[in-house]
Amino acid sequence: MTTISPKMLSAAGRRHAVLASRARQLARPRTMDMAVKTINCLVCEAAGELYALALLKIAKVTPTARLASVPASNPALVGVTARAGIFYHVYDLATLFGGRSSTDGHLVMLRGLPAMALRVDTAIRVTDLVQLDAAEAASLRAAHPSVAAFARAEREDLFGGRIISLIDPDKLAPTNVVGRVEGDQA
Repeated sequence: MTTISPKMLSAAGRRHAVLASRARQLARPRTMDMAVKTINCLVCEAAGELYALALLKIAKVTPTARLASVPASNPALVGVTARAGIFYHVYDLATLFGGRSSTDGHLVMLRGLPAMALRVDTAIRVTDLVQLDAAEAASLRAAHPSVAAFARAEREDLFGGRIISLIDPDKLAPTNVVGRVEGDQA
């Protein structure tokens, strides 16, 4: 088959050649992977396990500071701390999930009411997670009702392929916690 130089074609012939070439390119099968829905989360470690919270649910992450102690029947409630006039009830994530707690680490302050913070051993990093499908998650059992799903890091080199529990903070909250204490209105 001989190739014809574009200069040898008429204007209509050149248009036809360009359109035919473009049609061949579009007819090729796509080589790109399908997009995967990811969740942007903060991954934390508590008692050797990995947990993730959606970034939209987090107000602030700070190093664990001194907490005011409170009498409580819940062993996971380790104290309270204040930020911008709001008292956060601090729960130890490891104790909530049946592990051993530590006294230092990070506080992950959550948005919404009641105002809560979670004490974790380490706030590792923010990353995109891919939720496991039903077949992959069938053999896994949630350690707490607040575990909404299981996921893995989108990048395979992160966390050594470990499974991460996605936490729904709305399922952590007790119903009788005061969110804000106002001063006297005299």
